[in-house]
Amino acid sequence: MTGLDVPGDVGALVCGALNPVLEPRGFASGQVGSRGDEVGVVFCSPGSEFRARFGSLDGEDADGSEAPFCVDVNVYVRAGRLDEVRLDGTGLGELLERVGRPDLAPEGAGLDRPAYPGSAAGGFAFATLVAVDGGAESVPVAVVTSSTGPLCEMPLGAALARAAVLLDAVFTAAERPTAT
Repeated sequence: MTGLDVPGDVGALVCGALNPVLEPRGFASGQVGSRGDEVGVVFCSPGSEFRARFGSLDGEDADGSEAPFCVDVNVYVRAGRLDEVRLDGTGLGELLERVGRPDLAPEGAGLDRPAYPGSAAGGFAFATLVAVDGGAESVPVAVVTSSTGPLCEMPLGAALARAAVLLDAVFTAAERPTAT
C-alpha cells in the first residue's frame, strides 16, 4: 500500500476528513471495513431525514415513493488511492453536475466505479504478443473498463481533503432551507 498500510489507519484518515462534512448533515460517523488492500467506509443517514433535507439528491425514480431506510455515502480506498466516492450509487462528479456545479464536476470524475483492477468488473481486449522468434499472436487479455479521475491520482490525504470540499459543495447546494 503506502505509508498507511494498516486498514484502521486508512479508515481513520477517511473518517477524519469526511466526518466533519457529513455528521453535521445527519450522517452517522463513518463505519470502516476492509478486505485485502481495500478499505471501505460507509456513512449512513436515515432516509426520511435525508429526503426532507436533501430531496434534490434523490434519484429520479424517488418521486412518490417512500424514503429509503438509509442513504449511504460510500468511500473506497484501494491500493492506497481514493477509488470511489458515491451517494447511493451516484458518483461525486454526477452529484456536482446535479446540484449545478459543473465547474467542479471534472474533479469528482472517475469516483463512481472502481478504478483499481482487483475490484472492477473488467472487459476484454486483444493484445498482440510477439514471441522471441518473431512470431505474433493476438490473444484476449483482461482490461479494466472504468476510468480514473484527478482525485484517484492524488496522494490519499490530499484526495480526501479535496473530496471533503467537493462533498461540502454538493450538500450545501442541495440543502433545503429549514423553517424557522
